[in-house]
Amino acid sequence: MVIVENDGFKISAFNIQIYGKTKASKETVMRQIVQIIRKYDIVLIQEIRDKSGNSVTQLINQINSDGEPLYDYVISDRLGRTHSKEQYAFVYRKDGNRVVDDYQDEDAGDAFERPPFAVKFHCDKPALKDFVLVGIHIDKDDVLSEMNHLKLQHDVIKEKFNTDNILIMGDFNAACTYISKKKLATSELRSEDFHWLIPDDADTTVGRTDCAYDRFVMTGDEFLRSLVPFSAKVVKFDDELNLTNEEAKAVSDHYPIELSLRSDQTRDADIEVESSSPCFNCCGLTHLCQDFLKLFRK
Repeated sequence: MVIVENDGFKISAFNIQIYGKTKASKETVMRQIVQIIRKYDIVLIQEIRDKSGNSVTQLINQINSDGEPLYDYVISDRLGRTHSKEQYAFVYRKDGNRVVDDYQDEDAGDAFERPPFAVKFHCDKPALKDFVLVGIHIDKDDVLSEMNHLKLQHDVIKEKFNTDNILIMGDFNAACTYISKKKLATSELRSEDFHWLIPDDADTTVGRTDCAYDRFVMTGDEFLRSLVPFSAKVVKFDDELNLTNEEAKAVSDHYPIELSLRSDQTRDADIEVESSSPCFNCCGLTHLCQDFLKLFRK
């Protein structure tokens, strides 16, 4: 496969592992987090735990202290059934991107430990200008149930924003000891309308485990056509920043995941497919890769 592309528009999801006052006080770790975030146009941050909200403000201020491009953020309510509350935040470049609307189902608390947070963005750079990003951190003790309810939430979000172009992203905990492959296959999110872009054999963990916890699940033909082929991947920031494993674990126990959307300049990018080209890496499942190629040619 030959793909003509430029830098594209980069989206990421990153579980920073208990991001609060303690982590925000570590100068070296914060500098590394800033380096990671500034690679992207939009980043979903998960596991924010700070009642005061000061840690997020500090993060944005530190990002912007490096100068252009400047970043802003939109943040969810504090979520969780227990005293341990978390928030989602979408951190985004201010130049050419804006939040159109956001949504959190106030009645979803019975179905989720941390209900999903949906944000509609309008972005100037990508070929697809308007889309919805949905952040989720699924409870490791209730993976299958929350995934099935996530399908219902997707349908609600689709109707609210009147779009099929939705990307569900975050820590699904849908691997290893938290759910079997057999049970995962039964999830309503595994239907043909939902395109899983990070394969089941990926490793999104920094430590010794080998688990595909962090995922992108995309819907909408326009969204799928806008995706740069093979761009969805796990980002080994320890390699990029030349960190030891212990230094990396001080940042997080998760690696970020990323994907790229084609910009206006690559809207008509040429794709040549050889019969021997492997399709698996496109989205983890061969038939999804074939669907992608059909859509891309439309």
